[in-house]
Formats: sequence, structure tokens, C-alpha cells
Amino acid sequence: MCAGPINNVVFCSTRSTSPLNETIKGIKENIRHGLSLVSPSNIKKTIRDLKQKTYGELFVGFFKLFFSIFYYTGFSAYWLVK
Repeated sequence: MCAGPINNVVFCSTRSTSPLNETIKGIKENIRHGLSLVSPSNIKKTIRDLKQKTYGELFVGFFKLFFSIFYYTGFSAYWLVK
């Protein structure tokens, strides 16, 4: 099946993707992204960024983190029990 011309180029798809394949692809991309967050270079960059922050910024960030954790944990538990 071919799509209409876009900028004088016709796009033809030789293979259709199923919803299952799209879900698996999304899961793989999420895993790849999660692993990139814990790479040594990213950890070094994050530590360098944290050293630049003031104590006030660290204090506010710490409480925002814990508020988010408790908020979303409670929200998730509410929807599971509901």
C-alpha cells in the first residue's frame, strides 16, 4: 500500500506492523533509555550538575522528589484498589 506523494516522493510500506510489534518496540526503547540513564558518563554529568546547585535548590529538589514518590504511589494504589 502506498501513501500519496509528499514533496514528489511516494512512500510505500512493504511490511505492516502489528500492535504487538509496536508494543515490544516501545518496551525495548524504554529499556534502552533506562539503561542510558545509569551509564557512567551520565552519572558523572549528573554529579557535576548537582555540585553546581545551592543547598536551597538541593533541599527543595529533595522534597519535590519525595512528594512525587508519595503522591504517585498513593494515586496508583487508589486506582488499583478502585
